[in-house]
Amino acid sequence: MPKAVVAQADVCKQCCQRPCLGALSRCSECIRAAAEVDRQARVAAETRVGARKRAQEEAEAQADAILARDAQLLQDLGQHVEALQHCYQELLRPRNDPQYLATLEDHEKDRTLVANQAASVHHTVDGGRSWLAIGLTNPRDHAAASEAARVLGRHLEAPVIRHEDPKDATRLADRAQAQPARHTFGRETRSLGNRGPKPRTTAKRRGGGAA
Repeated sequence: MPKAVVAQADVCKQCCQRPCLGALSRCSECIRAAAEVDRQARVAAETRVGARKRAQEEAEAQADAILARDAQLLQDLGQHVEALQHCYQELLRPRNDPQYLATLEDHEKDRTLVANQAASVHHTVDGGRSWLAIGLTNPRDHAAASEAARVLGRHLEAPVIRHEDPKDATRLADRAQAQPARHTFGRETRSLGNRGPKPRTTAKRRGGGAA
């Protein structure tokens, strides 16, 4: 075999410059460079795996914290529910407080007073506005109606608006009377037309009567 062919067969297949290492097809420099690339790739892969593992651990830690917080919230909610149930049971129990019983009795008295005075409830729509009115059992008992209005307004927490009777003639006496102007005082006598001037008696007529 010629020497040129043997020399070309011993050259590195990768760089085609340096001789092969032993029976290998690449030289030592190319083998070291490939080993370095493999090492860096392995380090990068291990780094990615480590980062993924740390991210997974952090996510699991956050999930555990969320679960622990939710468990604490559920426990607190259970305590709140128990407290609400206890309050509800306390509200359902009859109270023997004298002040509370007196308040209930007063409310019942007021309700009875208004119920005895009310005969009907009217719903009126006037000009697109609704009005509620109460018909009384005795419409002419104004004192009882006023007391019922006061009690009802207090229970409904609404102001009581009183309206005057437009057909009541007695309310005109409470109005202020208009006084005449000062320059008109003393003219009432002169303004009378049924009183004429007195006739005059002359001296001649008096003399003739004496004769």
